[in-house]
Amino acid sequence: MTRIFATSLLLLGVVASGFYASSAEARARRPGMAGSLLIDDQDDLYFFPQLTRAYQNQISLTYGGDSDTGNGLLTLGGESMAFGVAIHRGDVQGPHLIDETLAVNGPSSLFAPAIAVDPATVVDLFLAMDSGAGQLGFRLALGSGATIMSINGDDSGETNLSVLGEIGYGVGERGVDTRVDFSAAINLAMAEQAATNNLTASGADFGLSGLLRAYFPMDATMDLGLLANASVRYNGVTNESAADPPTSSVLGMNFGGGIGPALRLGQALVSAYGVLRVGVGSADPDDTANDDESSSYTAVTPGVNMALEVPLADWIAFRSGAEYAFLIQGQSLPNDIENHDRFGAFSWSAGLGVMAGDFRFDGTVQSGMITGGPDFVGGNANGFLALASVTYNFDGARSGAAPSPEPAPEPEAASEPVPAPEPEPAAPAPMAPPAAVGAEGQVGGDASFGVGGGVEAGAGVEAGAGGEAGAGTEAGGTTEATP
Repeated sequence: MTRIFATSLLLLGVVASGFYASSAEARARRPGMAGSLLIDDQDDLYFFPQLTRAYQNQISLTYGGDSDTGNGLLTLGGESMAFGVAIHRGDVQGPHLIDETLAVNGPSSLFAPAIAVDPATVVDLFLAMDSGAGQLGFRLALGSGATIMSINGDDSGETNLSVLGEIGYGVGERGVDTRVDFSAAINLAMAEQAATNNLTASGADFGLSGLLRAYFPMDATMDLGLLANASVRYNGVTNESAADPPTSSVLGMNFGGGIGPALRLGQALVSAYGVLRVGVGSADPDDTANDDESSSYTAVTPGVNMALEVPLADWIAFRSGAEYAFLIQGQSLPNDIENHDRFGAFSWSAGLGVMAGDFRFDGTVQSGMITGGPDFVGGNANGFLALASVTYNFDGARSGAAPSPEPAPEPEAASEPVPAPEPEPAAPAPMAPPAAVGAEGQVGGDASFGVGGGVEAGAGVEAGAGGEAGAGTEAGGTTEATP
């Protein structure tokens, strides 16, 4: 019972964390800014799938601490539609549970330790398209895992299946008018454990969540950013081998919001926002027993996130962020036991971005490296980077129109024989000059037609630019004719 109760509280803590506690994704840029959600980044498309249009024709690879942690993303798109595929992401079980460790390590069982087999990702697909004045996006992820042994036709083992469906819509253009992005997600998971064809345990997990982000323009350099998040999740495990099968379950709900300025000062980016969040939950380790329920709550009143990204040169940028929360937590346990706590939690992070044309390298620097230096001077012994990623943006190379082939030159006419010169006639008598009559016409000039299009989204996503043009698609065209 203690083990199940501890697992339930852990799940509740993850559900209640919302977008504040670990608001970072798996690419290495955002974690270096304390996970700020008001600085646009390519990772936005995981919880706003409509932004696949804004980050189309890119490939990103993320590297964790070893070769089996990390993930990848490839997006392709054209004038009105884009699609993408991701590999080895842990957020397929809930895209709004934003956590960098969860994302780089792949999905894990939601029913451990009772049912431990992990549901490995089968597909993780994105589709986005223009819809009216905005963009519509979808994400579908399937996961499956099993470990089964069959002896004389009798199966023993575990199975685990997960499904994620997400839909999002965005409208407006940041920097021009109000930009709003919203998404809603549903996730389902089911698992079973059997021994010699007899069901011994089963699990079910169900979650609904939504996330809203809006930018309201204040002036030429500043937007007022707004964040809102809500989620509900149920998780239950049933002991099917008992005569009256008991179920242990946990139910958690989370509501939160944040507001603050997001500035774009040329190539530099600055954001800061305050957060209020409330999470409540209940756990029942055995639904056939009485008086064993418990409840808990967590409130962040307030939390603050602030971050910056500043280019040091055309090819390198420094970024950093800090996050603080004043938390109020409490638990109500059986036997009239209650716990209440108030405390503060602070964290900071830093990172670097290196750009070369359409290629960029991002890294989240180990904290000890910033303050203690490398190991050979007595500092950090854990390496230089905690997380690294590379991104290549081939949108310009793919969408640029190939020059029209020049027509082949016409063959020159064969030269005719030059006739022998005739004797010069006698000079004519002088005559009065005729009136000058002449006409001269000339048609000349240059005509050129250029279309400048592309996608700019997130700070420095197009390497060498370092700027941020908001979550969306920007295409510009110019026509010039010189007579």
